[in-house]
Amino acid sequence: MNFILILILGSLSSFIVTYILTPFIRNFSIKKGLLDIPNDRKDHKIPIVRLGGVSIFSGFIISNSVFFIISKLDGDSILDSKLFFTIIIGSIIFFLIGLAEDLLENIDPFLRLFIQFAFTFLIWSQGLRINGISLDIFGNSYNNLIFSDFISIIFTSIFIVGIVNALNWIDGLDGLAGGISIISLTTMTFIISPSYIFLAFSLIGSCAAFLRFNSHPASIIMGDSGSYLLGFSLASLSIIYSSSSNTQNLPGIVNLVAIVFLLFIPLIDMVRVIFTRIINGFSPFYPDKIHFHHVLRDKGFNYKKIIFIFYFFSIITCMMASMLVSQT
Repeated sequence: MNFILILILGSLSSFIVTYILTPFIRNFSIKKGLLDIPNDRKDHKIPIVRLGGVSIFSGFIISNSVFFIISKLDGDSILDSKLFFTIIIGSIIFFLIGLAEDLLENIDPFLRLFIQFAFTFLIWSQGLRINGISLDIFGNSYNNLIFSDFISIIFTSIFIVGIVNALNWIDGLDGLAGGISIISLTTMTFIISPSYIFLAFSLIGSCAAFLRFNSHPASIIMGDSGSYLLGFSLASLSIIYSSSSNTQNLPGIVNLVAIVFLLFIPLIDMVRVIFTRIINGFSPFYPDKIHFHHVLRDKGFNYKKIIFIFYFFSIITCMMASMLVSQT
């Protein structure tokens, strides 16, 4: 089957599944009282369903299952089975971790981090690794910084867990995490290999459908299950995406500058928040209202202007990431 047609069908199927399932998840959650209760740090003022990640995940999994079956029936060689399945399994794991948080609530942040790191170590053992850093910048080739296995597992784990939590933290405004994910995923589709393009397209389809219900005023939020799923997927695909920019084409040698630009908004927000809390004598996990969207709200910006600012700068930084990758 024509690969372009497969991509269209894949993103369309994930869109349809998520679009149809989201109202059912919302109604079920309301009946069961599975709601996110507002407080002074949250954007919504009334209780809201927090299990939107279930519909995003369902569209993603069903779409990729169909893709795998079609690939096998066609005898197509585009599917890198091991790493493809490592990312799928990792996505399932992080979705389930987030779902447990959505259902149980108030899980100790250090226990949560321990669980995230433990599973990331397992995922590293299955081949999803950062083996070094490429110093290629805008066509200038330098020696790569190669990691030992010990440094690789530490760096990979910190990176994946960091991105997962960065996206989770920025999911504080209707449509923000989903929209930024779409922008970053779309950017990656121009470079990464076919099987990973499909992963990106299936997530784009799910996020686009979810935004129909998550845009302001949202009737449902993705919760930890959705942000963890998207965070892990973005981290995994960005490793593959940025690896394509090193001139020696070495697997797992990432262009760190390209990754920073690709995921600039959630990364810079997380770094700023952590350092601000530490400087003020608080734990990095201390709940407060110092994220960028809180700051802009306090300065009088309305929802549409804040979303426009975030989307605009995300597009600009993603374009810079593409320039770095395409010119090296």
